[in-house]
Amino acid sequence: MRTSQLVLTIICFCITALSLAQKSQKQINLEKNRVQIFNDEERANVQYHFYEKTQDLKLSDKVEAEYYRIIVYYVYDMARLDDKDQDNTDGEIRTKMKALVKKMDKEVKPILSPEQYKMHQQNFRDVLQSAYRARNWEWDMD
Repeated sequence: MRTSQLVLTIICFCITALSLAQKSQKQINLEKNRVQIFNDEERANVQYHFYEKTQDLKLSDKVEAEYYRIIVYYVYDMARLDDKDQDNTDGEIRTKMKALVKKMDKEVKPILSPEQYKMHQQNFRDVLQSAYRARNWEWDMD
């Protein structure tokens, strides 16, 4: 009896794991169309640098959670601008990115102190400059 319960539990676990591992068609299409401007190491370095600088903001847990929610939301949209299925030119990407940065800053500003907001702008500027360098674009975000 115990052996059959163990086997049944293992089978259920495997079926659950397989169903979770299967990707939706939308996820497959997104991955197929994704354009990566950083390799894994570069992306990790940029993310770590941004994380370190964000720690310097000394945000409360509540503000930090809201801050990261806003940042992740807009960074995802920015990253999608370059995907193959978007069919944007470099100029369109930069124009749309500027608009997204303005929207992001507008959402972030009320939750930060004036000093924290200035630090945020510099931190995000560093990230954007890394992306511009990776694309060999001339800096035009000032």
